[in-house]
Amino acid sequence: MTGLAATRTLRARVVAQEGLDLLQREPIESHDARTRPERGRHDYLRAHIPGAVYAHLNDDLSGPVIPGHTGRHPLPDLDTFSRTLSRWGITTGTQVVAYDDTFGAIGAARLWWMLRWLGHDSVAALDGGWQKWKEEGRSVKEEDESRT
Repeated sequence: MTGLAATRTLRARVVAQEGLDLLQREPIESHDARTRPERGRHDYLRAHIPGAVYAHLNDDLSGPVIPGHTGRHPLPDLDTFSRTLSRWGITTGTQVVAYDDTFGAIGAARLWWMLRWLGHDSVAALDGGWQKWKEEGRSVKEEDESRT
């Protein structure tokens, strides 16, 4: 699956909410990429999609800021990002579903793009993101989750 996934199937371009129900049965990694760095982890720990690992915009999806040389969120170097992906349990055969609280416009889109940039095609953004998940009354989890 590539791009954004549709709401009825994991084979479409935007992953449907129903598709994440497969998290218990399929090798799928979901990643919470809420983008307010000062609140994202706090919000994640209060409630997130079960099985989701938190992807911090500054710590995981960006490299060091060098004043006068880089922007606010430069790409991390390949070795560092590869270690992050390994820590998250992402391998070449892993389907990744990213979501955020901006309807996929920032954090989920960045994670999607970065994985595609590295050649990982099995990545999608969750249709409707965190807001839709909550509106539909789907289950949430409160504690931190990791793959290590």
